[in-house]
Amino acid sequence: MLPTDIIIPRDATLLEIRDSYGPLSEEVRCGLEGCRTPHKRGFIVSFGDTSGVASGVGIVGHVCGQNAFGTNWLEAEQAYDAKVRAAEMDAARERFLVRSGRILPELRAALPRLKLHYIARRVLEKNAAFVMKTCVEAVKSSHGRIGIYRGGQHRILHRLEGESFWTTGNNALPRATELDVEATSFQEYLRSPNVTKKEAERRLGNLTDIEHRWGLVSKAMQAAESALQPSHLGKVFEAVDQVIRSTPHWHPPGLEPGDEWQLNVRLRGTVLEIRARDVQSGSTRETWIPAVDLVLQPLGASRVSEGPDFQPDLESLSKPPVQGPEGNESAGDAGERPMDVDRSPESSSGFG
Repeated sequence: MLPTDIIIPRDATLLEIRDSYGPLSEEVRCGLEGCRTPHKRGFIVSFGDTSGVASGVGIVGHVCGQNAFGTNWLEAEQAYDAKVRAAEMDAARERFLVRSGRILPELRAALPRLKLHYIARRVLEKNAAFVMKTCVEAVKSSHGRIGIYRGGQHRILHRLEGESFWTTGNNALPRATELDVEATSFQEYLRSPNVTKKEAERRLGNLTDIEHRWGLVSKAMQAAESALQPSHLGKVFEAVDQVIRSTPHWHPPGLEPGDEWQLNVRLRGTVLEIRARDVQSGSTRETWIPAVDLVLQPLGASRVSEGPDFQPDLESLSKPPVQGPEGNESAGDAGERPMDVDRSPESSSGFG
């Protein structure tokens, strides 16, 4: 309850602004003697007698205070504002510690899966660009349905799972890594003896949306889990193969008419493999190199061909592949052949 019945004497000394109130639904009268102006917003203040001895608590309108107390009022407002900001900062810091304490263990447990997803998508982007293009078109124009037009009718070959995996960038792992680094660094900073208010506010401002950022990563991870199920991905490859074979007047770049259409990636059980060619020696020998095991294991137990402690080099993986002497990628890049294609309108797998 507001102390609306307290009258603050004309010669009272302002001791402190304790709190603010309003806007109220109904006006109240200012507590200053001789003022009593109706208002809906104001402050609860402590006041004393002429010697500064505390004598009571009353209310003052947000305009009346400066008229009555002058510079003392401005100083009291500044002190009150600083107290409010400090309280808000303490509350925000506590919220961050609670949220980060819950989110970071989940994030770190998810990192092995996110690394696996990152590698798998890079393999598809660099070695099965036509597959990716077909899936993107299916999501954007056909509600995720890969199909062909035959005999005047549209035939659905496969319905994609994890649609956003095909259409969004490969950024879940970088986002998760960045969030982990920022949040961990801030946790450590808050425990240090050299914390400053300004720096804490700056860092906290970048982490107020920690739940939103983790939510975006989690959503992307769920989509990738669905899209990269070995049984699902195998059906995607089969559907794209049928799309190619149903359009004999068109073939991917690099193949002559009549050449056998072949994917440069394949699934062997749960392992995604890359077709490799020995371009350095001029040999036509081919082999299949395991790239990533897609088996869905408990978080933290994924098997990546480079080993259980594999740490992807995000910078190098994002660079264009190195080309060999005949336009193929060098052997140092696992013999990958990107299929950068521009499909003709007649070969589109999308349909309404």
